[in-house]
Formats: sequence, structure tokens, C-alpha cells
Amino acid sequence: METNTSPLPEHYPQQLIEFYDILFDELKTNANNPPAKLAFLLTERIKNHFRKSRIYIPEGREMKKNALDEQIFQRYNGRNINELVKEFEMSEPAIYKIIKKHRILTAERQKQKRGAIQ
Repeated sequence: METNTSPLPEHYPQQLIEFYDILFDELKTNANNPPAKLAFLLTERIKNHFRKSRIYIPEGREMKKNALDEQIFQRYNGRNINELVKEFEMSEPAIYKIIKKHRILTAERQKQKRGAIQ
């Protein structure tokens, strides 16, 4: 499977990115199959990939919060904390907590991508 070719935003949970990658790969490889066969192949790939895992797909409010957190992280430049506090009407510790969380997530995703390439 190709590594994350996903146009999905960074704030999407890893499981949704993995879903995208599975669907993209399977559709690219088996697009000429009849719909019933393609649906079966997709179901099998998802089942095998997420075996013994709980699949959680967040709802709207959580996705909006993740999108806001991602926006804050992308805008942070190391010198604009006061600007972000005012713009997003959040406390300084809350902004720093978001930044820390996203640094960890970004590092984990980069590590996973490197592992998938090898």
C-alpha cells in the first residue's frame, strides 16, 4: 500500500487516514471489478487491517475541535503566542497544550510514514 497519499487534513484521526489509504489503494488496483466484487475486496482489506482493533470515527464537534487545534498549531511560529491567545480567545496554557499535543502527533505520523516506506 502506498504511504499516505491522503488529501485529508492533518487533524483527521490516524484511523480515518488509514481508511483513506486502504480505499485509495484498493480502488486504484481493482477499479475494473464489478461493484459487488469491489465492495467485498474493500470489506476484506478493512477487516484484515483493523483486525482486533476498535474503530472510532469522531463526530462533528470533536472534528471541529481538532480542526481548530490544527489551525492554531499551523499558525504558531514560536513568537506569536499572545496573538493566538487573543485571536482564539484561549488561555496561554491552553494554546501551549495544543501545540505540545500536535508536535507529538506530527512526530508519530512522521515516524509511521518512515516505517511504511522501509
